[in-house]
Amino acid sequence: METVDDVYQTDVLIIGGGGAGARAAIEAKKHNVDVLVVVKGLFGRSGCTVMAEGGYNAAFGFIDKEDNEQYHFEDTVNGGRYLNNQKLVEILVGQAKIRIIDLERFGGAFDRITPDKLSQRYFGGQRFRRTVHKGDRTGHEIMFALREEVTRQNVDVLEEVAITSLLTSEGRVVGATGLDLIHGRFLLFRAKAFIIATGGAGRIYSITTNPFQKSGDGYAMAFKVGAE
Repeated sequence: METVDDVYQTDVLIIGGGGAGARAAIEAKKHNVDVLVVVKGLFGRSGCTVMAEGGYNAAFGFIDKEDNEQYHFEDTVNGGRYLNNQKLVEILVGQAKIRIIDLERFGGAFDRITPDKLSQRYFGGQRFRRTVHKGDRTGHEIMFALREEVTRQNVDVLEEVAITSLLTSEGRVVGATGLDLIHGRFLLFRAKAFIIATGGAGRIYSITTNPFQKSGDGYAMAFKVGAE
């Protein structure tokens, strides 16, 4: 093995610093544990979440009052051509409104039609105006809010470091290796729990708007240690 230049010890290691990784860090911190987020790019400024323009779907019914979670569920499953994991879709639509409220509590500000009602518009595959937005920079606003809360919660963040492999002992993940992309240092991470929040694999396609970080490396690392 290469010479280890630095060792990091934490309770929860979160691999990835986009919307999922940042939100996981906030939730983990509620349990009075040390949390370290490792991100290949700059925290809050890389990945796909910050690039999202369209908006965030939540069936508030502020404009189209007949909208509800059942319609949101049906539209989502239909849009996924019934390939969706429907249990996860239920969680998604059931918590969507709560999570928008969380984001505003963290410091986000979405477009409104009145002081107490969010603006909602049509977006792909929806029968009602359901998409909450911040102009055409919704992803930026989401990541701004999450980054602010991560900072308030004193979560440690390590930027421009790529996790390269997961380490196992007796059938469980106990560590990870990483590469400092700026200085070329080889890093070792030890933790009690690991969350892989590396996003998708859009870069497998020759034509994509996904940033370079979306290489599917999280899938590969998890698969190599036996994840299903």
